[in-house]
Amino acid sequence: MNLIEVYIGEVTRRLPESNREDIALELRSSIGDMLPENPSEEDVKSVLNELGSPVQMANGFRDWPMYLIGPQYFEHYVKLLKIVLPIALTVTFILFMTANVIDYNGTETIGAVFFYLLGDAISGLWNTFIQTLFWITLVFVVLERTDLKMTDIFSTWSADELTKMTAPPKKKKVSKFELFSDHLCGCVGNALL
Repeated sequence: MNLIEVYIGEVTRRLPESNREDIALELRSSIGDMLPENPSEEDVKSVLNELGSPVQMANGFRDWPMYLIGPQYFEHYVKLLKIVLPIALTVTFILFMTANVIDYNGTETIGAVFFYLLGDAISGLWNTFIQTLFWITLVFVVLERTDLKMTDIFSTWSADELTKMTAPPKKKKVSKFELFSDHLCGCVGNALL
């Protein structure tokens, strides 16, 4: 596995497509200048460790202002949201349904109970979603503004992590045949309906 190409792929995938090729060439050149004549894998890892995390390297190439949650924390922010939101919504739904089953007195019609439950469930889930999003975002904004080091909170980066990753996928282009055949199938399907 070519660790240099994996590293460059990890950096460039976090950048706008218009700049990726130029930055990849610049990184290859810089890494090549830092390496000895016949580099070993340890030499490559040493140079990549010196360059630092691909996330931080990509940060250096960005030219737009700071975000509410900067690139240093954004991936961790999204991962945490993907973990916490489903759990919070599921717990809210279970608690809501349990409370409504216990409170049911049997005097309302099934239709009225259904629409009441549906409205309350949507309202409760929406409130949970907004609250969870707000509080997690607030925590990450505070982390961003207090200038804590990412390595203090999460793990340190090492070039050994690149051996666990695969090379970035090649960009696939959609052929004209696929484009027109999908369009034709859609038109025929609509005509049959």
